[in-house]
Amino acid sequence: MMQSLFSSGEKGFLYDFSKVTGSSGALVASVPDLSGNGNDIAQVAASKQPKISEFGSKRGISFDGVDDAL
Repeated sequence: MMQSLFSSGEKGFLYDFSKVTGSSGALVASVPDLSGNGNDIAQVAASKQPKISEFGSKRGISFDGVDDAL
């Protein structure tokens, strides 16, 4: 079990964008909440989904700066 992320016991979220699955350039439809609180984030509109990106040896997601959102 994960320890509380907040000192007052609030329910928060924890996302690790480096762990999204798929190849570089693939669209990201959702990212699970790793805190155990069920605060997953998602975007159903493919045109607004960010993409998996490689940043040197690191992996993450990139947004287009226009309308991408999770």
